[in-house]
Order: sequence, then structure tokens, then C-alpha cells
Amino acid sequence: MAKQWTKNEKLYIINESKKIGILNAALKFDISTSTIKRWKSEVKVKGESAL
Repeated sequence: MAKQWTKNEKLYIINESKKIGILNAALKFDISTSTIKRWKSEVKVKGESAL
């Protein structure tokens, strides 16, 4: 079963991806780049409440 990330964890990962890049963040947190991209898109379109 996939890990369930909290809203704060998602926001932290998004911020890390901005600093170190999506690929490096994906490797650091053992998560797919597409998931990080989806989270970033959701926040951009709907705001933090989307998470």
C-alpha cells in the first residue's frame, strides 16, 4: 500500500523540490516525480487546501 502523505509533508516536499529540483526531491523522499508535479499543479490551481 502506498504511503499516505499529510498536507504538511506534501508542502514540505513541494518546497524542497523548488530548492533542489523535482528529481532530487523524488529520490530523497522515495516518491515519483509525477506525484510531486501533480501536487504542485494542484496547489497552483486550487491553493493549499487542495492537498
